[in-house]
Amino acid sequence: MNTDFGLRVDTDFFIVSGLGKGRYIDYVTRNLVIKTQNGRASQKWYFHQPSRTIRGRSTNQSIDIHNSGKSNHL
Repeated sequence: MNTDFGLRVDTDFFIVSGLGKGRYIDYVTRNLVIKTQNGRASQKWYFHQPSRTIRGRSTNQSIDIHNSGKSNHL
């Protein structure tokens, strides 16, 4: 457990949209999309302690928001 971020290290979790219908964030063809739960690895995320980032289980890559978070592009 990383107490600074409140996340369990290297433990899978899902990111669920607050927009209604309980849709999950999914990584599809280099894009993040909101989809219904399907149980695939593309919807699983984990906290990577060495880099202190959230990474996708299917890609082992973290998400980067361009322009220090001031952009719509991930």
